[in-house]
Amino acid sequence: MSNNNPYSNKATEQKTPPKKRVRWLFIASLFGVPFLILVLTTFAFRIAWTLRENSGREAFDNELAKLKDEGIPVDNASLAESYKSRTSNQLSENWVLILNALRSIEFTESCSGVPELDRQVIVDEFAEDFDLSENWQYRDPCIRFADEQSLLIASARRAATETRPALFPIEFQSIETMLPEVQDVRSIAWILRIDAQVAMHQNDRDRAFEDIVALFELPKHVDHVPFFVSKFVGIAVRKLALRSLQVAIQHNILNEEQLRILDGKLATRSDIDDRWQGLMIDELSASLPVFINPKIATRSQSDLPARGRDGVCFIGIMRKAMAFPSEDWVQLHDSANELDLERDRTFQGFMNSIDNMLTALLTPAFKSSSEALINDAQVNRQARIAIALRLHQIETGALPSKLDELPILYREMTTYGKHPFGYIRSGNNAMLWGFVLTDKTRRVPSLPPDTTQSISESLDNRRVVWNLEQ
Repeated sequence: MSNNNPYSNKATEQKTPPKKRVRWLFIASLFGVPFLILVLTTFAFRIAWTLRENSGREAFDNELAKLKDEGIPVDNASLAESYKSRTSNQLSENWVLILNALRSIEFTESCSGVPELDRQVIVDEFAEDFDLSENWQYRDPCIRFADEQSLLIASARRAATETRPALFPIEFQSIETMLPEVQDVRSIAWILRIDAQVAMHQNDRDRAFEDIVALFELPKHVDHVPFFVSKFVGIAVRKLALRSLQVAIQHNILNEEQLRILDGKLATRSDIDDRWQGLMIDELSASLPVFINPKIATRSQSDLPARGRDGVCFIGIMRKAMAFPSEDWVQLHDSANELDLERDRTFQGFMNSIDNMLTALLTPAFKSSSEALINDAQVNRQARIAIALRLHQIETGALPSKLDELPILYREMTTYGKHPFGYIRSGNNAMLWGFVLTDKTRRVPSLPPDTTQSISESLDNRRVVWNLEQ
């Protein structure tokens, strides 16, 4: 076969493909331009965010300056000074003695078997908590405790009834502030409450009266500590005082002079007065350092910039709460509920949740706070009416058939909604009742509330159903 075949050469000839050039400009534009846009956008966003945060901090500084001009504490130092101005300048010997005793091994051992003071004692919360019968379950350990701690109890009475509130050694650290003395006051209250029960069990009228007076005086020492928790410890102590008085009224233990003295003690807590505004101011002041220095809340090791917009939002909400009038309880309760709803709307949306995260964390529940103060004042009014019923009995020889027979001062003591308390007399006995303000209960029921069931509602009702026996 001839090798000169032209077709054969074309078939077997191999061609070298042309060399392709790398299109660097296209690659750069494909990846570099979006990256550059991202960088520029991030930079612009950072500048805009910084300007936005700086304007927020400037607005926050202006709000802080306004608060300072109004005399409202805005940091730990000014809060400490405010607290000092409300209290005596040092702890008395009575307070030092009792606070040291509460931390002693001897006291802990003495509490053995005593309910509430001995945490090993499991108490049925629905059982009768103020038993005066010979079958009182904790009779022996409580009588022993009262005898062993008689000197301490006497010191507790003197400490509680000191004229000026005690200045506890508190190191103010905003929401991180430790309040051991406030918790000690709750223990002191239980010591007095147990001694009052022992005194009534032993028919020692004067001793029971002294314990009840001390219980009503004790809350002032924590009411002036500028934190929410201290105010509610004060309310809890008053509940113990009122329960002790409730039993004394039921069994007609106190004489006329003692009843009149206790009526005077109750008069200071039968209205809310400026307690609502003080509660809001204290909560505002105690929380502001967290907005100034957010690492308090985050526990960060490094400093963080102030939460300007967050702080402005918090101050705005708290100012609205501070402005609520407290004379009309219904108006206060409704306003507090509306502010709760308004606050919740403030946190809706992504940016709002970012801007106001500390506000969401630190703003109190306004409605439940108003209910706590209203219920506290309302049951104090009820106690005063119960005292008036006994005084009427002393003066006339019988309990009144209706509340209209009482002096006008007591007839004007109405409940939430300006409704009168419930009252009925049966023979020589009588019953006075009110109610605990909740979402379900907003006025005095026509019949006495149930106190017999093993449910929390019946347990609450025991506080507001006062029996007066012959």
